[in-house]
Amino acid sequence: STLDKITSGVNTNPKLDTLQSICKVLGCRLDDFDDTPNPKNNLSLSDEAKKIALDYDKLDTHGKEMVDIVIEKETERINAVSEIETQPLDVKPKEKTYNLATAARGQKELILTEEQLKAFAKSGNEAPNRAKNNEIP
Repeated sequence: STLDKITSGVNTNPKLDTLQSICKVLGCRLDDFDDTPNPKNNLSLSDEAKKIALDYDKLDTHGKEMVDIVIEKETERINAVSEIETQPLDVKPKEKTYNLATAARGQKELILTEEQLKAFAKSGNEAPNRAKNNEIP
């Protein structure tokens, strides 16, 4: 047979249509027979990546579009996360606050920063004591 002649070396220059027929039966391309180094074909994929590629090839147009969208969005998300992680943090330490009182009937809490608390305490020391001065009825 023709295949026996090619594999035994009797036919060292098979015709193009013969090679194309062999490729069709084997489910491969003519490029698969080319053993010359090609930088484009040096892509090394994991078994998982190869399986994903084979599964992708089986999808219809809609399925491929959905996978492409997911890959695009995930790539954007990963790039955004990487960008955030590489940026220097401009974080000020959280300022300590003091809760002086919680008012009744749904009013807001009185929360002061340390600086505000000091100013409040200072103003209390400077304010006249109305009770002592009999200003409060």
